Amino acid sequence: MADLRAGATVLFVVFFIVLATAPLRTGLFWPEVFAAFLEAFFFIAVFFATPHLLKLRGERYGRHARLYRCDSAWRAGATHHRVPRRRPLRSALMAYKVVERRGELALRLPGCDRVILSSSFASTDWSIAMLVDFDSGYGQQPFHDLCADYPGPEAYDPHDFRVEWGPIFHRGRLDGSARVLVIGQDPAQHETIVRRILIGTAGRRTQGFLTKLGITQSYVMVNTFLYSVYGQSGGNKHKNEPGIVLYRNKWFKAVLGLGSIEAVVSLGSLADDAWHAWLMTADGAAYKALAYQHIPHPTWPESSAPDAATQAANTKVMLTKWNAALTALGPQIKHPDAAAALVPYGDAFKLSELVDIIAKDIPAGLPVWMRGDAPWATRQGADAAAKRRTIAITVPDGVIP
Repeated sequence: MADLRAGATVLFVVFFIVLATAPLRTGLFWPEVFAAFLEAFFFIAVFFATPHLLKLRGERYGRHARLYRCDSAWRAGATHHRVPRRRPLRSALMAYKVVERRGELALRLPGCDRVILSSSFASTDWSIAMLVDFDSGYGQQPFHDLCADYPGPEAYDPHDFRVEWGPIFHRGRLDGSARVLVIGQDPAQHETIVRRILIGTAGRRTQGFLTKLGITQSYVMVNTFLYSVYGQSGGNKHKNEPGIVLYRNKWFKAVLGLGSIEAVVSLGSLADDAWHAWLMTADGAAYKALAYQHIPHPTWPESSAPDAATQAANTKVMLTKWNAALTALGPQIKHPDAAAALVPYGDAFKLSELVDIIAKDIPAGLPVWMRGDAPWATRQGADAAAKRRTIAITVPDGVIP
């Protein structure tokens, strides 16, 4: 009732403003009064008679829309298209589904993270809040113990690995829902800050590759090396280091032991070597029949090219190999997140094929721009030693109002 009284008060105020300013706008005073009275009467009647009148709450959803609520009860499971066409919504009506979530109503909007109405079903005073997914970490076994007991300088030579920045373990699902295992190489500066692997350019290209397979979140990624390689030859020099191989195989065993993986993809030659080394073990032999594809590392075109023309040619070569891998892997993935016809790559990446890292892959509280397309972390310094110990973080243009 408080909302109704407030709404009626606003409408009456509008009526009297129209009434008071009528002589200033026209000489036809009484026709203006009569018209204003009819308008006010109409709006007041609608306000009281329509239980589903949507009321602006003034809460922003992202940059494009405001959410509205219904004064009547919402039914769980119902799909609503009751968002009015007002300027903050730009042009589209947004459909949202109401679902029950621990005694609250939750909205699920197309292409967006969850939004809940932070009130019980009994209340009519609704407010909204954004729920952002995040990676809750390594609380479950055996991953808890793997993160508690990992190799350091005794296995990773500090002359060839940036052990001072700590280990980066994985990215993706560890709950048994992953369908694809991706094996990367080593973490770079973006991964060092976010504490998850394959975050920067390589990560977005890999994300796009998986999306073409219908895998948007059911994946898990593990690197060949826990630490960032320092120098050009460090990876090849230590790829057979027993301490490195033994620990990495524990991760393979833990991830594959969940029983949900349907395919494996390795990025680059070192990752390919890591997978085949695993298959040679007693534990790995059971997975020799698992669908597997080795593809060039996502940033190989840049790392192997001295100029733009060579980079473009290398990109074409790489994407041709990626297309072959997609064709081979597609039929082997029986439980994709989304069924979609395979659309192969062209000679170069399209913008739509560079997919942002999803929120549930990264730790809580990290800003959205850290999983976007703009590079924000660089190694800086006057010499190699200074660059090794310095990572500069810059908020991308357009983030700060």
